[in-house]
Amino acid sequence: VFGATVLRDVIQRHRLQDATLALVDLNEEVVGMMAALGRRMAADLNVDCSISAHRDRLEALPESDFVILSACPQGERRWKMDCDILEQAGLPGQRRECGGLGGLSNALRAISLALDVCRDIERHCPKALLLDVTNPMPRVVTAVNRFTTVKAYGFCNAAFGGPIGYDHTGFYFVRNPVGYDGIAGELGRNSADLEVITAGMNHFAWLVTVKDCQTGQDLTADLHDAVRRRTGLDAAILSTWLDTYGALAMSGVHHQSEYMSPDPRIVYHSHSPYHGAGDIGKQHRERLRAVVNGQAEWQALVAEGSWEHPVDVAVAWAGGVECCPHMINLPNQGCLSDVPAGRIVEGPANVRSGVIQGLEVGRLPGKAGELCRLVSDVHELVAAGAALGSREKLAAAIEADMAIPEKKMAIAALDLLLDAHRDILPRFHA
Repeated sequence: VFGATVLRDVIQRHRLQDATLALVDLNEEVVGMMAALGRRMAADLNVDCSISAHRDRLEALPESDFVILSACPQGERRWKMDCDILEQAGLPGQRRECGGLGGLSNALRAISLALDVCRDIERHCPKALLLDVTNPMPRVVTAVNRFTTVKAYGFCNAAFGGPIGYDHTGFYFVRNPVGYDGIAGELGRNSADLEVITAGMNHFAWLVTVKDCQTGQDLTADLHDAVRRRTGLDAAILSTWLDTYGALAMSGVHHQSEYMSPDPRIVYHSHSPYHGAGDIGKQHRERLRAVVNGQAEWQALVAEGSWEHPVDVAVAWAGGVECCPHMINLPNQGCLSDVPAGRIVEGPANVRSGVIQGLEVGRLPGKAGELCRLVSDVHELVAAGAALGSREKLAAAIEADMAIPEKKMAIAALDLLLDAHRDILPRFHA
């Protein structure tokens, strides 16, 4: 998923001649096949780049300019362990990927790996940027920026609702089977005529404005009315949030709800949230093997990658070209006035020649800014708890988290989670 997109962006979209791309995975067969795929693409497109495969990241890191992290430690297996513990603790509604108690446990594992990777970056390529696509995104990026010397930025396009952008896709999980065409379709406009801004936190973004590019007419209220007219469960939930908080959620019901108080209408994860898990992963590997063996073409395989493009930012950073991503996760330096400075926020940015600058958005509409500050407070506590091995910080995060109403039960379950994952959470068991 993410690996295929990196190959596509380096080789097909940007055609980076003389680039060196080192792929790392613990599965020797998979990383070897992915490297072989990249070499085939480069040969077909006449791109002269070097692609190598490694099981040990220490072989790949020296002299690196950018490190893209898309790894999750034993994702599916650990996820099932969490689910069993939460079920036994009477907290099945906390079975979440990024928010709540499930998201806290997932964050501990992701942050532990990220910090270990960054210690190696500090030794072997101290000037490299970490470009993160591992969830829970803001917690990982916060921990790296707070507790290492590595600069980290996060990439997730969930607020787009699809692979292309705001233009041609619907609000996440709010789709019309008869051809719903996203924001443009709801407004009856051509997508090229609209300027859309979303901002907030990752998986917790809100619509700021929709405007007509030519006239400057603000169409935000029109879009709100269009959403209220829609039918279906997800549309009803979006409308409830819109009426309650005065803002339109843009990361989708599935993601946005993970950070909010439980809603009996919402069923949280019942299966592994990780890309490539289970039978889907087997299918991906079979397709990859067919391409590498010359039994299939590579174009369709790489076209189905992720929505995120950290390579775009790397190219702009290093090459002097300008890149203006609609959303990037970065320290708040004048981007959102509702969130304390330095916190990791998500919003539009400008990237060029070694500078990544978030654009000024100001205050979020309605109560969205207040909600983002509360979610950000929890991110900070979880990141600190994970980095310092502090159960006290994690208990404080649970107390502050509006997504966890059962405080005493959750704090008791925290001990079970920490013990179950003690082999990969050494900071808590020194």
